[in-house]
Amino acid sequence: RFLDFSKQFPDALSMLASSLRAGHPLFSAIDIVTSEMPKPVSTVFMTVQRDIALGIDTKEAFYSMVKLMPQSLDLKFFITAVLVQKEVGGNLAELLDKLSVTIRERFKLIGQLRAQTAQTRFSGIIVGIVPVVVILLIFFMNPEYIRPMFETQDGQLAFGGAILLIIAGFVSIKKISQIEI
Repeated sequence: RFLDFSKQFPDALSMLASSLRAGHPLFSAIDIVTSEMPKPVSTVFMTVQRDIALGIDTKEAFYSMVKLMPQSLDLKFFITAVLVQKEVGGNLAELLDKLSVTIRERFKLIGQLRAQTAQTRFSGIIVGIVPVVVILLIFFMNPEYIRPMFETQDGQLAFGGAILLIIAGFVSIKKISQIEI
């Protein structure tokens, strides 16, 4: 649900900005977003629409959006922008357009980073799978050759150490390939 919201949110901001440029007030633009956008974006904006219709303070109505999507940093930026614009004034349509572009650029950057770290992630998978495959192949081809690793204490110690090193390699490669934005 959060991923769907994150993908739809820049489009909702663009729709809000277009509605504002067309001369609609903010709450009318929110009505347009709730009727035109798919769920879950329409649901989140519907809470503001409903709260304002019930007479709840605008600030509280916008903060109620965060309760539905608490992990969305973009939504928090939007709420802050709207509330600051309400207090100070300014061109909200332009601000929403820039926020929409920024969110889209961040998604593009995340996609590029995932593509560039794909080889490292694939290497981590190989580091974890290849030793297991080799042991299984040796076991099926020549079980007498690998039997001492499971029957002697030194073999079991070496096997346990190998397992720990494989896990450590897999975890370290996974840590290296994760880039936080």
